[in-house]
Amino acid sequence: MKAFTETSEITDLTSDLPIYLLQRMPLPDAKITHELVQFLEHRMSLAEDNDLYWDLRMANALSVVCHARHTEALAISLEIFNWVEDASPFLQHKVLRLLETLLDAEAYAPQARRWLKNMKPDQDLYLPLLMLAARLRDHDELTRSLIIDFWDEDAAVAARLMGLTQDAFFLEHLETQLAELAPFLRYLPPMEALPPTSQHELWSEVAEAWFAVAHAEKLTPPWLDPALLIQPLDVLGYAERAQEWQEQLDAYLMERFGGALHTTEEQWLKNLSNDELRQQFIDARQYFQDLTKTGPKRLRLVSTNSTSI
Repeated sequence: MKAFTETSEITDLTSDLPIYLLQRMPLPDAKITHELVQFLEHRMSLAEDNDLYWDLRMANALSVVCHARHTEALAISLEIFNWVEDASPFLQHKVLRLLETLLDAEAYAPQARRWLKNMKPDQDLYLPLLMLAARLRDHDELTRSLIIDFWDEDAAVAARLMGLTQDAFFLEHLETQLAELAPFLRYLPPMEALPPTSQHELWSEVAEAWFAVAHAEKLTPPWLDPALLIQPLDVLGYAERAQEWQEQLDAYLMERFGGALHTTEEQWLKNLSNDELRQQFIDARQYFQDLTKTGPKRLRLVSTNSTSI
């Protein structure tokens, strides 16, 4: 794809400039990047902005500034996020997406880590900054500790962060979780007609994270390589191939971490020494039983005790 040659090509757009499209475009020259920064500063200085597309124009300009790896791209992003407040959920969300996916980790992760030192996990910018830091993959001790701590906040998101790092440091933790989750799939297998349990959803996240970490420095087994199952132009077959890959990964991990589960469900519970895990399983089983008992209620028009006319 061709690079932008004029700043107006970006600021005059009245549609969202997708991140995936930017990632496939050449970097703009320094002149355009400088003009875009000036454009953003001007917009933020206005007492009132009557442009119907003001937030869309700012989002597109900021996206290109981030793509161009401007030295102040992260600082400008955080400034815009705090400046816009509730005036545009769209612009705020775009800033978060830029931190999570577009900002170059090598250029901005060190800055992100400095911000994280003074932030709390419940702040809006915390998780996107942590994702940016995780993508650097340089085995930073601060990032490791923050991700481990985040497990108690949201285990599924923490697993995703571990996968982003591709850091072997997390492999043992992920494998421990897979071993604990395997009985939930063995004895309480997901059913298409019922919502999955939280353990089923967590298994999927941990499985993908395990794959990213375990195969970060190795030749990927052909049967587990998404690139061999998913062709970019095969739009119709994408979901089927992705599902096939996930099923193969699940089968492999179940054999590895659940292969020793040859006992019955009750025998496994009886021999289980982890009281917390036992209670989680009992709660999940009760959840499934309640769902299967709850069927669609039908309107009864005639009492079963009535006699025919």
